[in-house]
Amino acid sequence: MIEAFGVGKVFGRNALALWDISFVVPKGQLMAITGPSGSGKTTLLRIVSGQLRPTEGHVLVDGVNLAGIPEKSRSEILGRTIGVAPAQPLFLNNAPVIKTILLALAGIRVYGNVALQKAKQLLELVGLLHRSNSPVSALSQLQRRLLSIARSLAGKPKALLVDEPILGLDNSAAKEIITILNRASDRGATVLMATRAEGLLRDLSVDMVRLAAGRFRDCEQTRERLNTQEGRR
Repeated sequence: MIEAFGVGKVFGRNALALWDISFVVPKGQLMAITGPSGSGKTTLLRIVSGQLRPTEGHVLVDGVNLAGIPEKSRSEILGRTIGVAPAQPLFLNNAPVIKTILLALAGIRVYGNVALQKAKQLLELVGLLHRSNSPVSALSQLQRRLLSIARSLAGKPKALLVDEPILGLDNSAAKEIITILNRASDRGATVLMATRAEGLLRDLSVDMVRLAAGRFRDCEQTRERLNTQEGRR
């Protein structure tokens, strides 16, 4: 479960990025945050992931405030708690696809045959097992995004945060991404994604709330969604 309580973020003296953001995403569910560029979506994901501290409020993932994790144990704990698929993922382009997953597993101290089997399972989950030995540079845009999602699931995280996974894709490719994210939620992960592609989400019947200028848009759909989530707690 992801819970945000009165989250606000100010950069510098008066650059307000987020203001009074509260929401609940129950365990095993997918929710999308939409809004135009600069509305605060990525900032919110970074706060949820523990990469950025809020100026006000706090976020809990399965009841834990990730911002309070000691620095020396931060990397491994976050790797097993939060999976992050950024908008512009970085890869070793000349390395085989499976090495991307093996490196992520090594980061959480999973090695050898156990890691190899886990890597194959993750690639199969996203439909890339047949590309295991292909260089990352040979992958399409869709396949690179799928690989990023597979990598983010390496630690079997409790929450998965995905930034702009469907932007620029056609309906068919976007549907494939959403199918994979639903698989992740079916496996128990709470999935929070951010995107500007609101029209695609509407076509794919994905639950969403909308950010505008750092605040949830004041509309009936948003209020109904947040009230429904609060009632499920």
